[in-house]
Amino acid sequence: MFFLLVPLFSSPKRLNGVLDDYKQKRYIVLKEWRCKAINDHCSKYACRNCEYQTLKWLGRCPRCQEWDSFDLVYQPSSLQKKYERDNIPQGWRKSSLSSKETADLFCVEGISQVMEQDSKSVERRLALTSQELSRVFGGGIVTGSVILIAGDPGVGKSTLAVQIAAEILQRCQSKVIYVSGEESIPQLVGRIRRLNLVQGGQLNVLSESDVDRIIDTVKVHSPVALVIDSIQTCFTEEISSGPGTVSQIRECAAKLTQIAKENNIATFLIGHVTKSGDIAGPKVLEHIVDTVLYLEGERYSRHRILRCVKNRFGSTSEIAVLEMTQSGLSQVLNPSQLFLSQHRSGVDDSSIGLEGSAVVAAMEGTRAILVEVQGLAFRSAFPQPRRTANGFDLSRLYVLLAVLSKRLNFPFQTYDVYLNVVGGFRIQEPSADLAAAVCLVSSLCEVRVRKDTIFLGEVGLCGELRSCWDLERRVLEAEKLGFRRFICPSVDSQAVTSFSNIEIIQCAVLQDALDAGLCSKPLLKRVMS
Repeated sequence: MFFLLVPLFSSPKRLNGVLDDYKQKRYIVLKEWRCKAINDHCSKYACRNCEYQTLKWLGRCPRCQEWDSFDLVYQPSSLQKKYERDNIPQGWRKSSLSSKETADLFCVEGISQVMEQDSKSVERRLALTSQELSRVFGGGIVTGSVILIAGDPGVGKSTLAVQIAAEILQRCQSKVIYVSGEESIPQLVGRIRRLNLVQGGQLNVLSESDVDRIIDTVKVHSPVALVIDSIQTCFTEEISSGPGTVSQIRECAAKLTQIAKENNIATFLIGHVTKSGDIAGPKVLEHIVDTVLYLEGERYSRHRILRCVKNRFGSTSEIAVLEMTQSGLSQVLNPSQLFLSQHRSGVDDSSIGLEGSAVVAAMEGTRAILVEVQGLAFRSAFPQPRRTANGFDLSRLYVLLAVLSKRLNFPFQTYDVYLNVVGGFRIQEPSADLAAAVCLVSSLCEVRVRKDTIFLGEVGLCGELRSCWDLERRVLEAEKLGFRRFICPSVDSQAVTSFSNIEIIQCAVLQDALDAGLCSKPLLKRVMS
């Protein structure tokens, strides 16, 4: 028997049977993977968190150090489609460089013809009834633009989208499609009826997540505006990964942008945010769209701030102050008065203010807003004092404390410091340094700040005050609300003499600004005791 078994084991088939089951399965998988790699030589693996790409699958991303975050990304077939344009705008012609294998190219017949055309034929805007929203969009919504609205969960993104759709219907009396991948049709209809905003036109709702079906529906109905809620729930069958991944978000956004540009449909994409506050998905999503809006607001506050961080058709850094009500988001026409309502009524005498409270005129885009800054300093019970800032840059706070301690000998190194911007507002420009320094010194020395004074200026490391831009709009806003004194760095004499109802006090150094803004000079003896 032994001699009979030797020829059997010497054959290749018997040798394969000796292999272990695990090794045999692994061999089959590797062989299939090699065949697939040969067929899909353009495919790559991309990390769903940081978009890092590699030619092979990795268990851990070398950039963001996340485990099991790589997905296979195929070459999008939509890029190989032929582009066709039937409606050529007046004054444009098809270029001779166009061919069947490439996209259609268009060139202008003559620069004089384009200049003679009406501006509405080149860039048409959808007017809105809300002045705040119209300012953020740059005077209206441009047809064919793609707008991304991001924000924390429950801040009111869907409510804002329904309100914008209702205003478009009220103006145009046309058709708007609202697509939701998170809610069913009865839930959508119930929420829209509860808001009671749609007064005219036709608002169609659709519960769908497949982008290809959404595009087919848009081509059939030809709406004037399209709302996608949300882009992270959309998917296309051309990508094998699940919804919300980097490849899915990129491909879905590209398809929706293409259909919006070809049919002049104003498209709104609602986006989720991560724990750090960034938009979930690849960074290329913000580059694809035309406008990026952030809806901000405190959880226990009814006020919301719509901030524009990118706009190809208007000014960036514009904000709209909104108030959450039962019928949606209502506009706040005078946000400065809203943020200073309690500050102005705190003390009977108009010249005597509160301790540790100062007002700054901040610029948000093309608008000046007066905001109250509050500071608190008390002796620390721990070896290392605590510093906390809300609505203010923490690194700027460290610089201010160092300047006050080094140049003016205030002992902040042994005090806990808390700085807060009232109303959930966030100041990003350095012109609020003077107001923050004044309220901190006021709290430390227990000296009140003059209530009728506005503080503006950037504090340098040597204790000097640096000039700020757009002083005229800030002074006009302060004069409108009844302020009588405006402390700022040195400016031109012509800018000072142009204002008669408000006194402009120019200060070169921080010490002079503190003496002019406080009701009495700060005493270091009281602090040291």
